[in-house]
Amino acid sequence: MRFYIASMMLFISMVGYADVIAVTTSESRISAVRIESKYALVSFSNRSESECGQGRAYLDLDNEYHKVAYSTVLAAYMAGKEVSIRIYDDSALVFGACKIYDVYISG
Repeated sequence: MRFYIASMMLFISMVGYADVIAVTTSESRISAVRIESKYALVSFSNRSESECGQGRAYLDLDNEYHKVAYSTVLAAYMAGKEVSIRIYDDSALVFGACKIYDVYISG
């Protein structure tokens, strides 16, 4: 339940910043999580039509909301849960990945 609330807080706090697109389907799984400097890189099992979301997205761990999203990502990864991930389509790329907008855990 806490993860759902945290995800909703992340979603509500970031509404209206930029174009947001889905880069996964509801049947995707997180395939890897990697920390590189201050960024958490999240790899997922399918690829999007967007050039921005080609199987990977990032979270900026200097951002408090992204720290909450990171814990949500880790929980989904460890539990093998299905997720939906949306990204900012026009965000700056970090290691070829776009910034995560929100993460929804299903199943």
